[in-house]
Amino acid sequence: MRLHNESTCEIIRELGRPCQISHSKTYCGARIILTYQQHLIDAFLPDRSPRDLVAVLEKLLEAGAFSDFLCSLVDNDLALNEMANKSYRHPNGYDKLVLISPNEFPVPYELRLHHWPEEGSGSESDIHNHGWDFASHIVFGSLSCEEFERAESGTRYRKIEYLRQSQGSFTFSEGASHELAMTKSFILESGETYFQPRGILHRVFSSAKVGTCTIVLQGVTESTIADNYIRPSGAVPQPKSLQKMSMQEYRVRLLKLVEKIRRAGDSKLIS
Repeated sequence: MRLHNESTCEIIRELGRPCQISHSKTYCGARIILTYQQHLIDAFLPDRSPRDLVAVLEKLLEAGAFSDFLCSLVDNDLALNEMANKSYRHPNGYDKLVLISPNEFPVPYELRLHHWPEEGSGSESDIHNHGWDFASHIVFGSLSCEEFERAESGTRYRKIEYLRQSQGSFTFSEGASHELAMTKSFILESGETYFQPRGILHRVFSSAKVGTCTIVLQGVTESTIADNYIRPSGAVPQPKSLQKMSMQEYRVRLLKLVEKIRRAGDSKLIS
């Protein structure tokens, strides 16, 4: 059973690149998806510490054929529809492309790609935290990271609490103002993996001309409430649901990323 169908080739031609897809693959795309799901199941242990997310992600990446895994999603309409319905353009300047979701999966992990399309993408993002731990691997490009904490003398920000109601749907409420000071500033390059504990205030943005792509493995959601800090003059967010991607939009964006990964990505992810 071949890995790619004719519609995939047509999309690649529309993107202006020669079709280099082989139809002589002897394994099934669905099998590759199941293989990656099985790697997550094998790596999951109930007594793991949150920081073990890094080891789980690295084990998954060592499984190889990651670009084939992405192409398998492209040609699996059932998986494509499910994942497209959970994917959207995030207000912090990146595309969020879900690959494996805990709603359809027996372990509480979510695997996804974050893609900042160009240098500076996300530089205007607000300082925020999350209700979950996550590990992230830089596929290509580089990511500028900043971490913050409350301080007696710092820059004053307005605190906005946001409640995650569902995938891509949020409500907001304004809290007290606080002064924040930066505690860390660092750059992560292609091939590096890092761990971000839940609750840590941070912001990130692409620092590479080609843009930046990361693979994110999200751990268990411990809280649906998180904090967002905006400048005193900033507008208070309004309750909203982010527009989900269509199947075709998800497919085209994923194929573009596959091509970028094969040209400039971490070599161990390229089949």
